[in-house]
Amino acid sequence: IAVFSICGALALLFLAAVNMVNRQLHRQEQTEAALIVQSAVMEHAAMHDPLTGLPNRLLFNDRLQHGISNARRSGRPLALFVLDIDGFKALNDALGHTAGDAVLKETAARLQASVRVSDTVARVGGDEFVIVAVDADPADAELIGAKVRQRMEEPMLFDERPIPVGLSIGLAAFPEDGGEPSHLLRRADTNMYREKRARKAASG
Repeated sequence: IAVFSICGALALLFLAAVNMVNRQLHRQEQTEAALIVQSAVMEHAAMHDPLTGLPNRLLFNDRLQHGISNARRSGRPLALFVLDIDGFKALNDALGHTAGDAVLKETAARLQASVRVSDTVARVGGDEFVIVAVDADPADAELIGAKVRQRMEEPMLFDERPIPVGLSIGLAAFPEDGGEPSHLLRRADTNMYREKRARKAASG
């Protein structure tokens, strides 16, 4: 009887030890999973604009550099758009930051709806957005630009009031307008400001 009692006690101790190890492993797995999720959340936050959810300047720079590198290797074209909301400061001052934020978020949504799955829309400044359109020849770029303009022509609603929002667009093409990110950005930015001045002059 003593032998069976000792064996039973040892079995219980063994089972208790196994259960304790399993609980520790489960807690460790939960901790590791939580750390992975936390790391992914932090990485996403570091690469995206908190207001619109779009890629920020950091991620945009990476996408543009990779896009140019791939285009150079494949011999395929690439288009870069720089887009700036017309009169955003005046709108923000007149209607308040809540309305300004609503305009930025709606602009982001309309831009995303105008591009292809392979393209990147990013917010890189207060009211400045960019689009990296990979494998986009002049016809593709023209189509994207036309879709953006068409969507932006529709007034935005804030507190059930329509807000007309204009957008100036500048375009640069790889390799015609340069082979480096800085070259394309400079050309697209110049073209955007040229259009902004023309739009302002046309509106009186």
